[in-house]
Order: sequence, then structure tokens, then C-alpha cells
Amino acid sequence: MRLIGPLGNSGISSFSKWSVTFVPCGLQAIPDPGFKKRWDNQQSWGILGKFYSGTYYPQMGCLEDFNTGPVNGIWTLQIADAEKFYEGTLESFCLLFCDQNGVNCSDCSPNGGVFPQDTLNYCFGDPDLLILDTVSFPVYKPDPTIYAYKYIVSSNDQIIGIGDNIDLRMAPPGDYLVCGLSYLVSDSTKLPNLGESIGMFRNQLVVNANGFCAEISKNCILVSIHPVFANQIYKVNLCQG
Repeated sequence: MRLIGPLGNSGISSFSKWSVTFVPCGLQAIPDPGFKKRWDNQQSWGILGKFYSGTYYPQMGCLEDFNTGPVNGIWTLQIADAEKFYEGTLESFCLLFCDQNGVNCSDCSPNGGVFPQDTLNYCFGDPDLLILDTVSFPVYKPDPTIYAYKYIVSSNDQIIGIGDNIDLRMAPPGDYLVCGLSYLVSDSTKLPNLGESIGMFRNQLVVNANGFCAEISKNCILVSIHPVFANQIYKVNLCQG
């Protein structure tokens, strides 16, 4: 059985994203508007941030084809990129069984976004240290009813603040690392605690060590706050000319 196909030129779909489900042929398929119920790569998928979330029948065969023989053994999902001039990213997949007892499977598609710069320099108390809405989402912006977004501020590798914006107006001179975090609203209890290591937290997200459906921003901002020096008066004697 083949879920995705056929092979061949499927057209350009730059920056589009799919979070689709394949269903048995005996159930109702509800594809995205304007598309066939049976999957077809060569349909005119859109570009520049299109998002698809319909349900489809496999391109070849039906999921009912697995309804024979024992279930014990090794099952293989083979993924092949047969279009050498195009590339894409498979972010996640899950198998939904007829008997869902003991099975925990949900979509996880956070997007940490990108900051427009990597470094910022300010003087202590500068009003511009209240930094709002600086992150952008070049591929797609997660649904805010499903995914929340926070900014994490750390100093000397220790997390010192987590909030909806970045307010360093009263922060003492020094260097601060600001990262963005996109995460499932239902995983809010898994946010890091103040005092934890930002480096360790980022590593845990990479290996999914704590089961936290989240993504940190593609880059973080190093904010350097410099002290403000008082005016100094110097007295010198000068000769004419």
C-alpha cells in the first residue's frame, strides 16, 4: 500500500505544510476544499504558507488491506524522497489503531520562529528594552488556540524570566540571552522553572527527553546592557595657541 504518490513532478509547494490523516476506505474522507479524496501528489498544491489538514484515502490500496493475518511482528513505514531536485521535512507521524487503549498519539507541530537579529546593545534603563513582538514565522504561524508562545530570558546560563514579552528596562548591566518558545497549551505544566539551565533545557527539547511538545526559536538574541556613566569635569591649564 502507498500513502503518498504518484512519483514524478509534483509541482512547487514552497513553504506549505500538511497535517493530514489517512483513513480506511470504508470511512468518509473529507479532503481539503478542491482536492480529491484519494491522495494525489500531482494536484495543484499551493505555495507560500498554505496549510492542509484534511482526511484522505491512500494513493494506492486501502488501510483495510492490513486487516488480515497476525498483528505481532515488525511493522515498517518506509519513507523515500524520490524527487532529487526538491526537498521537504517530515516533522512527525503517528499510527492510530482501532483499539486506542493505552495509545497516546497527538499532533505536535510547534514553530519557534526566527528573530530578525542575533545581538542588541542598549544602555541601562533604555525604554527600548521593552521589546514586543520581535519574532517572525516565515513558514507558518501555529494556531494560538492550540499553541502558546513565551519568551525565555537567561543570564549566565540560568533562566531568570519567562513571559509574554521581553522587558529588560530595569535589568542591571550585563549580557542576557532571549529565546522564543512555541508549545502546546496542554503542555503548559512542562515549562522550565526559574533557575534552570537554558542550555540543558534546549538539549532536552532536541532529544525530546521530557515529552514536551515545544520548539525553541531558530536563533536567540544576545542583549548586552551597558552601564550609564556620570558626567566628569576635568580642569586643565592651556597656553594660548
